[in-house]
Amino acid sequence: MRVLLHERGFAPSSLCTCCGDVPEDIPHLLATCPSLRKLHLALGVDRRALRAPVSLTGICDALLSPLRSFPPPVARTLVLLTLWVVWKRRNECVFDGVSATDQRLSVLLSDHLHVWVHHFPPCFVSVPVDVWCSSVCEHLR
Repeated sequence: MRVLLHERGFAPSSLCTCCGDVPEDIPHLLATCPSLRKLHLALGVDRRALRAPVSLTGICDALLSPLRSFPPPVARTLVLLTLWVVWKRRNECVFDGVSATDQRLSVLLSDHLHVWVHHFPPCFVSVPVDVWCSSVCEHLR
């Protein structure tokens, strides 16, 4: 994303604001950034599936794989929640100067889950997503 901002003169650099190592494009931001290693470990994601070049479909499939125990609508919503939280943390780095920490991912995930749980179909409200979230957040702390 910073690649596009930099090309258009809106960012001083194209480097990732979270790691500062490589240009920030969609695959880097959502999958290959080193700042996401601990999140992927907490989620049980096979990082080999996230090696460049990786597509958005490949990213979603890699995040979905460890969620197979959840009903498909819940698992897909958790994937979207995870990507949303990564995006929100990135925006905090870019626009608010907040550091890209694992603790911040944990807070965002926990806070947003309470809103996103309303996206689940009514028959899946009892699915233990709070346990999943607590486990992921505990690994991030």
